[in-house]
Amino acid sequence: MGVTVYDFKGKHQANSVAELDTLLEKRYGSEVNGFWISHEDERHPVMCLLAKNDLSTLLYIPSDGHPGFLPKGSVEGLEDQNFTTFSIDSAEQELEVLDSQVIPLSAALSAAMDFFELSELPKSIKWDEL
Repeated sequence: MGVTVYDFKGKHQANSVAELDTLLEKRYGSEVNGFWISHEDERHPVMCLLAKNDLSTLLYIPSDGHPGFLPKGSVEGLEDQNFTTFSIDSAEQELEVLDSQVIPLSAALSAAMDFFELSELPKSIKWDEL
């Protein structure tokens, strides 16, 4: 079983964790990218991963109509700020994310690998349900 990954440049397929890892390393513009990950191009469950340098945020939507889950932030040094700006859908389209929802990129990548393997809410990070 593989996953379909959409990023700033289109649709990709990953049939292994190694292929997914390679896809999630792609960056554009000022070291940013946004990914929508689903199993076999299904609408749900779906995970969105936004990456900017060594920071990230996630959105996990388990089913149609469910508002989803956001990560509980854990990045030191963001306490004095209110938002971190990520790019979504293109390098130019920006989205401000509460610092309390920003996690290290390494944690987001680990969660994406868990999602690849289990097709459910990753347990490797803490989540807030919306």
